[in-house]
Amino acid sequence: MKKQQGFTLIELMIVVAIIGILAAVAMPAYQNYTKRSRVANAISSVESVKTKMVEHYAFNGSWPANNSALGSASSIAGSNTEAGVSSITITGSQISISFGPKVQTGGILVLQAQDRNGNLEWDCVNGTTTLSSDIRPKICD
Repeated sequence: MKKQQGFTLIELMIVVAIIGILAAVAMPAYQNYTKRSRVANAISSVESVKTKMVEHYAFNGSWPANNSALGSASSIAGSNTEAGVSSITITGSQISISFGPKVQTGGILVLQAQDRNGNLEWDCVNGTTTLSSDIRPKICD
């Protein structure tokens, strides 16, 4: 009597089909995860801009009119192109982060400084934030 060795072709095809189905289910979830992480990275990368804006407000009594009022703030977008950021624009107490195709083409996240009982907090401006709901940060809900 001869013992059976290895797997049959049909068994191998079933395993490959199962792996393909699992990959097809996991891929969209992973893509959303990477987009959300790029948005979170963009928010954390503007921390230095937030600090400069608050300092400008504290010393001058007004918010900066644009990027050039803070000097190097306009160069931040260039260092975040890998993270999907196409531009960062400062207008008054708002920071607008525009995203490219790695996150959402034409997607914009707008953060605005809010004075709450003497504490300055940054909130998402929902009327002008155009990121889709599945990659929008929790501060925008």
